[in-house]
Amino acid sequence: MHAKEMLDKAVKIIARQDTDRDLMLFFMNTARRAIIRDKDITKFQQTLFAVPHVSGTIDFAALNIKGVKVVEYDNGTDKRTLVKLENYATARKYYSNFARTGRPEHYFEQGTKLQVLPVPAAGTINLVAEVWPVDLADSVTSTDITTTEIPEAWIYLAVAEYFDYFDEGDKGNYWRQKGSVLVEQYIAQLNAQETYGVSNMVHPYFREEYMRGDY
Repeated sequence: MHAKEMLDKAVKIIARQDTDRDLMLFFMNTARRAIIRDKDITKFQQTLFAVPHVSGTIDFAALNIKGVKVVEYDNGTDKRTLVKLENYATARKYYSNFARTGRPEHYFEQGTKLQVLPVPAAGTINLVAEVWPVDLADSVTSTDITTTEIPEAWIYLAVAEYFDYFDEGDKGNYWRQKGSVLVEQYIAQLNAQETYGVSNMVHPYFREEYMRGDY
């Protein structure tokens, strides 16, 4: 389902001639981001190839990345997953010079940055990451994995926020509950599939042994 159709359905639920589509769209995008912020949904993760970096530093904000799950170094003949170091202090115990180049072995995160160590002199860095979705637009071409998989959830949650905005809390709570139930059922279904070995990443790439058990 594309975003325009989702907005059309939300407007029908509100059933008012003066419904503000722009405001509804804002609430729909807000609801999507809130769910993705609070939940770890494997289906919304992506494999990013040849991620740009500056001296081994990757900027999450520039790439719209929420969080990284796996970091891989690939020089064409040597593919290896990098080991995550706990923090800056731990990284310093291993590396006195973060600018040293070589074959990458580790990485650590600090704020919105990820540092690969040693700095790769050649090859590329690939990531499995949670990526914030691009905001939906009131258009038939506006669609992504979130609108394809559970469009009704975003419709109901947007409607809930719309009713709340106009001080109709009872109606808002009703639609919020319906949307939240769909989200929880969706996550439970994905978790069940993962239990039975079904890969739910958007672009499956890394071998299973690359994925840490706590992810």
